[in-house]
Amino acid sequence: MSKISLKHSGGNVVSLNSPTSAPTSADVAFKLPNADGTNGQVLKTDGSGNLSFGADTGGKILQVVSTTRTDTFSESVTTGSLSADALTVNITPSNASNKIFLTAHVSMGLNNDNEVSWVFYKAGSLLTGAAGTADGNRKPRTTVGDVRWSGTHHTFGGQYLDTAGGTSQITYSVRLGHSANGTKTLYMNRSHTDDDYAYDIRSQSTITVMEVAA
Repeated sequence: MSKISLKHSGGNVVSLNSPTSAPTSADVAFKLPNADGTNGQVLKTDGSGNLSFGADTGGKILQVVSTTRTDTFSESVTTGSLSADALTVNITPSNASNKIFLTAHVSMGLNNDNEVSWVFYKAGSLLTGAAGTADGNRKPRTTVGDVRWSGTHHTFGGQYLDTAGGTSQITYSVRLGHSANGTKTLYMNRSHTDDDYAYDIRSQSTITVMEVAA
């Protein structure tokens, strides 16, 4: 195994060694850049042996976009159906291969003692990877929880790591559902009763998306 050795005046050597295993098909040549990079940059390749200095972007958060809704929302929804978009946020990815990390916290009430649920949508379609697997009449949802008729509502969180898939603006949203029989009214950021008393709370709901470098 050959190597290039650089000996310091103090006597110690710094070596550049050839790989442990031989190249599989042909000689490998790397072309170094003709100038140094700037502080914080890394040496990277274009895949054809040309090396250059560039920003270390792998795994970094490139942008964060968030929508917080403080007003209330309500809609009457049948069993197994979903509301219109209750929360939306828009993001324009810089690279189709980058990841989009979604997180949402949704405060929900219902005029019934039963389960409530919500699910992520992407560009107007169910984000299937962010929901459970549908089976028969069982519906796919991101998050499910239980609320009480007697003037309470609860906050339910969920998250998912999506792939951007393009560089055009993407609209992510949250839609609400319930598991009660028949048509029931879903509420966001308020209880079913919403009485004007100090014990009846108003809350907020948030959806946040972060672009993560691939």
